[in-house]
Amino acid sequence: MDNVTLVKITSNDLYKAVKNYLHNDLGMSSTINKEYIDKVIEAAVGKRVEQLFNDETVINRIIERKIADVIVHGDKSWMGRVDRSFHAVVLDQIKKAVQEEVTKKLNIAITLDSKPLPGEVADEKNS
Repeated sequence: MDNVTLVKITSNDLYKAVKNYLHNDLGMSSTINKEYIDKVIEAAVGKRVEQLFNDETVINRIIERKIADVIVHGDKSWMGRVDRSFHAVVLDQIKKAVQEEVTKKLNIAITLDSKPLPGEVADEKNS
């Protein structure tokens, strides 16, 4: 799979870069306008996207990487906010489950001078 580095550029920057490439490297006429460049880019991107989506292994790798990233780092929603990571959510759920189980199973008997407090059930050993 191709390695791609994403860089944020403005549409004007992209237009200038493509126009310079077409003029300088390909020797095309300076009568090329923005609409023509948009059509060329759209066709090239469309072709590449179609190639990627026709390759199931590429799609599976993209999905696997995204899931692994969300598990480790959380999901970056829009506005740059990072939701809690999968790891943190699972730890919280485990903590709650352990607390519930310990609370269910643990019987604490408090005694005063070896006698149970009023309302407490006497321990079988001390009876």
